[in-house]
Parts: sequence; C-alpha cells; structure tokens
Amino acid sequence: MGIPKAIAKALIQEHKYREFEGNMVMLGRQSTYLRIDEARELIKGQDVPLKKGFVGYDDSTKASKNWSDSITEKSFFSQFCNANILTIDVTKYEACDIVHDMNRDIPQELEGVADIVWLGSCLDNIANPIKTLENAIRIVKPGGRIIDFEMITMSLSAYIAYSPNYFVDFLAYNGFENARIYVCISKEHTFTTGNWDIFSIDDNKFSHRKSLVLPNGYVGVTYWVADAPKERRDFCTHVQGKYRPINKSVEVASVIDEWLGKGERPLLSCSRAPNKPTLGRCTYLGYL
Repeated sequence: MGIPKAIAKALIQEHKYREFEGNMVMLGRQSTYLRIDEARELIKGQDVPLKKGFVGYDDSTKASKNWSDSITEKSFFSQFCNANILTIDVTKYEACDIVHDMNRDIPQELEGVADIVWLGSCLDNIANPIKTLENAIRIVKPGGRIIDFEMITMSLSAYIAYSPNYFVDFLAYNGFENARIYVCISKEHTFTTGNWDIFSIDDNKFSHRKSLVLPNGYVGVTYWVADAPKERRDFCTHVQGKYRPINKSVEVASVIDEWLGKGERPLLSCSRAPNKPTLGRCTYLGYL
C-alpha cells in the first residue's frame, strides 16, 4: 500500500512517544506520496527534530509512476529516526529487501528480527491474513510494536475489507498491551494527500453495533498500534462476539472492557474541526 499524509503524521507521533530504533520490518514496499520538502514540513509540524537523513526517490513501486519526486519510505524515516528499514514482499517486483510469501510460515531466521513491524494496509491484499498476523507476531521481538492500518471499505479496491472489531479482538485475544485503535475516515479523492477525521475506539459497546455507516463519498480505515506481549505465547485466533459461546462471550467482553483504551500510549494529537462529526460510539479526536 503506502503511507498517506495522515498516516505519516500518526507514525511521527508514535516515534515521538517512543523512538523508532533497531529494525523496522515493513510488509511490502510503502509509497510515501511525499516530496522531501513536504516530509520535512510534516515532521516539524509534529514538533519532532529533523535528522540529516538521506534523500532517495521512489522509482520502483507501482504508485511511484503517478507521483513525481516522491521519496522512498527509507528516506522518509531517515528524516526523523535511526531505525533500520527492511521491506518484505512475495517477490522482488518492487525491489524489496526480503522475499517471502506471508501466506506461509516464516523461516526461523526471521523470528524475532524486528523491534517494530509495520503492516501498512497489506492485509487487505493478502489471501490468508490470519497467517500473516501470526507471522508478524513471530517476526517482532517480545515487547516490540506492531503498527497497521487496513481498509474498512471496498471502494479503493481492497481484496478484503475489515471491521475495526476484527483488530480489537485480535489484539485482545493475543495479549497485546498499551493498544490504541482508531477509525479514520477521509474523502475518497483526497485519501493519500488530504486530512483524515480520527475517532478513537475506547468503548467495547462499539463492538456490538451492526454496521459502521460512513458518510457518502468517504472511505474508512482502522489504524492501530500496540505492544506485543513481553513473553512468547501461543497464537490465538478469534471469533466474532455474537458467535462466541455465551460463557466465552461474557468472559472475552469483560477482558476487552478492562483492556481497551488502557495504557500509557497517548491518543493521537489532532487538530480540532469546526464541526464535530459523529461515528457510532467512537470518540472524535479531530483531524490529521
């Protein structure tokens, strides 16, 4: 997929909370849609110091053909952090660093290599997302971070679209800590370069809504960041709330109520909109 402007701001804020260091493994090459001057302005706008990063231009991803002078993902991150960026993809077609099909078990040499894993809207283009999530947990070090955003809507040609509750349950079932989960919406024609309205999911009652209805002409994504368990544990698949056995449903709902929105990770810092939009039981934060 890529790193739209709003997601770029969210990533810079996450680095501000806890610096990106060590290995950051990215699923797929990530087009930035940003020129170097735009990237630097975003970083300064989030009150993060600029570094003397290198400037590399994207000429190998599919999206680069439609964006002149856009910088690579490695160039973008080098402007504000020291993380070593490694990209993993099913083939070398976009010049990735590691070739592996994430639909299949990762090899042993990839276990625990990452301090941070960035999934970057690739689950919505993969046939076996649950295996990919299991692989991500194996790739990241205990206590490391996984960060992701995935499409809620199908209008931007997602292979699979996800309810936000899919990730609420995945993270809770698998013992992630310090999680923040957001619903983000934007106008479809400004998805990559425009502002996004940001809503925080901090109430499990959101899970019991029948649907998430977006305004006409808008697309939505779930953005989340969480810390992996500090000790290895068996991977858990999850079952949607209303289909769990009654005793299990009550147990899981209680755990999620206790867990959701707790932790020291701050909410995204957003600009306030003049008109406060509403979206179910989500808490509106503003726009990025």
